[in-house]
Parts: sequence; C-alpha cells; structure tokens
Amino acid sequence: MGKNTGSAKYNPLGSGPMAERSETGAIDYIGSGQPEYVWQEDPQYLDPHGRGHVASYSVQALQHIFGPYGFTMIPMYGRAWCVS
Repeated sequence: MGKNTGSAKYNPLGSGPMAERSETGAIDYIGSGQPEYVWQEDPQYLDPHGRGHVASYSVQALQHIFGPYGFTMIPMYGRAWCVS
C-alpha cells in the first residue's frame, strides 16, 4: 500500500485522499464488512439508519476501487469484516 503518483479519475470511498495521506509501504486497515461477513456473521450489518452502513464490499471490489491509487488489498482470513 502507500502513495501512488498515478492519476485515477474515479474516487469512491475517499480512496484518493487516503492514498495521499498513506505512508509509502504502510499497511492501512479498512473495515469493509465483506459480503461473507454480512451473510454468515452479521445480517444486520447493512443498517443505514442505525450504523450508517449502506454497502458491503468484497476484496475484489475494494481492489478495483483502491487499486488505481496504489493500494493492494490483502484479505485477513478469519476476519471477513476487514482487509489490510
């Protein structure tokens, strides 16, 4: 993970600003509430009015979103609610 000098145009989830603040070689933790976690462990995760959670992103989706900014998603096995 870390800074990327590329100029990706799509900037969902604040991935561009996050890349600007991330140190080169840093490992950033992202609580993603992956679909596996929602389906198997916490079906109430998607709760826009209480928790504010409106989406659940897979590792592949997060790689697509954050990859253009120099991030590499690393699944944290046994923890389907986050990636690093």
